[in-house]
Amino acid sequence: MSPADKRAALLALPPAEGRLAELRLRVMAASADVADADGARDVAAWLASRTQADSAGLRGDQALATALDSRWGRVAAGMASGVVSAEQARVIVHGLEALPARVGIEVLARAEEQLVTYAREFKPSELRRLARHILDVVAPEIAEAEEAKRLEDEERHAREKCRLSLRPLGEGSTRLSGVIPDADAARLRTYLESFTSPRKADDAVPGEEDRIPYPRKLGQSFCSLLEHLDPVWLPVHGADATPVVVTITLDSL
Repeated sequence: MSPADKRAALLALPPAEGRLAELRLRVMAASADVADADGARDVAAWLASRTQADSAGLRGDQALATALDSRWGRVAAGMASGVVSAEQARVIVHGLEALPARVGIEVLARAEEQLVTYAREFKPSELRRLARHILDVVAPEIAEAEEAKRLEDEERHAREKCRLSLRPLGEGSTRLSGVIPDADAARLRTYLESFTSPRKADDAVPGEEDRIPYPRKLGQSFCSLLEHLDPVWLPVHGADATPVVVTITLDSL
């Protein structure tokens, strides 16, 4: 192939892949009878037992196939025409299904049409950001109120998911892991970074710019934050910030 032929092929293949992906998803959406006939739980499970594809990926494909077949016909049509890639379709469908039903069928239809149009110009990562604010374009009269409700729901969900665990490793250290709301994480990062002024590691070779790795800095800063925390501000029913253990002989006692 000449460079010109290769160039043309490279540009022609992505739309063809999108059309093929749409056909595959359309067949998956209509193949529940195949799974039933062979005693499989669903089409994804049937395919997983007969191909080398990953089960999680197949379940995602089946969910997308069902969504395109039952709700998002414009996205499916965009894939069939080669305008929307499979990855773009996933992003668009995810964004559309994140919109509350209360916005109404007409608004959802306009949002779907606009996102399919955007797929001609924007990458999946860009489409994801556009989908989060699609109401600003298709329904600006309700966008601000819906955004406030969305943020409120996100904050409540983040509080419900909030977790923290400390697991002693048995070597003088403890593994700390958890999930906290973004706002609290940003506040914690600000506090920690106040302790992370640039400094070299204790074992750094003189003359070398051997700085402490950032994750280690944050860990040390977290310890410093706890050490500088005034116990006076802790709840009165809490324990002492730093317990002291004194071991003496029975005779001394």
